[in-house]
Amino acid sequence: MAGQAELQCEAPTGVLPRTAAVIPMSRAGGAPDPFADAMALLAAAAQRPVSAVRVGDSDVVRVDFEFGRYCLARNDEAGLCADPDAIGSWTVTFHDVEGGPARVLAEATDEWLADAFDLAFDALGAAVAAQSPLQAVVEG
Repeated sequence: MAGQAELQCEAPTGVLPRTAAVIPMSRAGGAPDPFADAMALLAAAAQRPVSAVRVGDSDVVRVDFEFGRYCLARNDEAGLCADPDAIGSWTVTFHDVEGGPARVLAEATDEWLADAFDLAFDALGAAVAAQSPLQAVVEG
């Protein structure tokens, strides 16, 4: 159980859209966290703190990055589903809130969380490169 305690972090501040509420999820009575594997995988892949949070009416796994960017992962249209038999695929989205309202920078869906994260991360890199003025200098 010590590994689970290391993955939990405080709710991030100032990086969600104004309409979203962040409520850290906790399991009463020391019950095992059904999302511990997803949190461990994202912590390893992103090398960042990970938390399960409530956004609106949905539970999601969240990774915070610098510059107002964050990643959300869900395994159900409504958020996280704890029933492993009901899980069809994972959707990972990268968001940016710096300088205005939140916007989705990249999104990917795959049967496996690791693959969805990799696909979304690659899409994020392509989107950032396409918007960067340095790209024109490198290619030009």
